[in-house]
Amino acid sequence: MGTLALPPNLTTVAASLAHSLEYYQNFVSAAYSKYLGRTPGAAEVLPFAQQMQQGRLSDEQLEASFIGSSEYIANHGGLGAAWVTALYQDLLGRTPNSAEVEGWLTALGNGANPAQVAYGFAASPEREAIRVNDVYVTLLGRTASQAEVQGWVSAFKNGTSNEDVIAGFTGSREYFDRKGQSSAAGWVAAAFLDVLRRDPSEDEVTTFVRLLG
Repeated sequence: MGTLALPPNLTTVAASLAHSLEYYQNFVSAAYSKYLGRTPGAAEVLPFAQQMQQGRLSDEQLEASFIGSSEYIANHGGLGAAWVTALYQDLLGRTPNSAEVEGWLTALGNGANPAQVAYGFAASPEREAIRVNDVYVTLLGRTASQAEVQGWVSAFKNGTSNEDVIAGFTGSREYFDRKGQSSAAGWVAAAFLDVLRRDPSEDEVTTFVRLLG
């Protein structure tokens, strides 16, 4: 038996989900919760989400704007060891050693810009590798190889966004067979849950199956 052909518009529809305003609103809301420990109002979320959808604000820039903000810094006692430690824990998922903390404290003492330090963490190869691994586990159910991680980290440097990766994986044969079980309706249900964090309505399933072609 031959392999079932993929829906002709799969990659296009996958991209529309990963670059939708709803996706970016979820991303911004999650950033408020993770980095500032609070639920934002709609007026706080929408401007960020619109800038991201328009390509004027990247994931890395958004994260940096949060962890370099006066609110985040104040929540961690100012520009000191607690702030530096929080950057490691919140973005890199680990506790820094004393040399790492001291190195950043020295840099700050010598006039390093907190906003630049924040972006350096958000766009670091270590942080980008975490993004890649998270997408592999969430969408493909497996850990990325070192070569796969390095390939995507390099792609990020050349302008590929995390949403581009999400769209590419969601629109792949591997995802279609694994999560969608080779069914257009199954793919819609899985993609909505993975990308938009909710189940689609019956009308959405009908509409998106039609869009898949």
